[in-house]
Amino acid sequence: MWIRCLRSTISQVKNSKEDLVITLLDSYGFTKPLISKIITKYPPILSSDPHKTLKPNIDFFISKGLSGLELAKFISSNPNLLKRNLQNHIIPPFNTLKNILQSDKNVITTLKRQSSVFFNNNLGI
Repeated sequence: MWIRCLRSTISQVKNSKEDLVITLLDSYGFTKPLISKIITKYPPILSSDPHKTLKPNIDFFISKGLSGLELAKFISSNPNLLKRNLQNHIIPPFNTLKNILQSDKNVITTLKRQSSVFFNNNLGI
């Protein structure tokens, strides 16, 4: 009996975390089709801590000039960016590119074309 109760509790926690992730993405203006695309391309996103992991990463890209549908499309094209460590795997390559390209806007333009740069270890970081 207690095993069934434990399973139910674990299921509720898991479902509430998934709901929090979806709610967070929705609060940033991500459309339902784009949220679905993100989840389909990267299911582990649903196990993320929305406020500890996802929100800081989204806020970083907003601070660099992405917002609204443009932000949602960028994230949906590479949703695993949301699980990357901001301090170790997003900011350093962003700053390296900024040193080369001279502005946040130029970096964002480049990343919209080729966001895989965040997964490339050849940037001297």
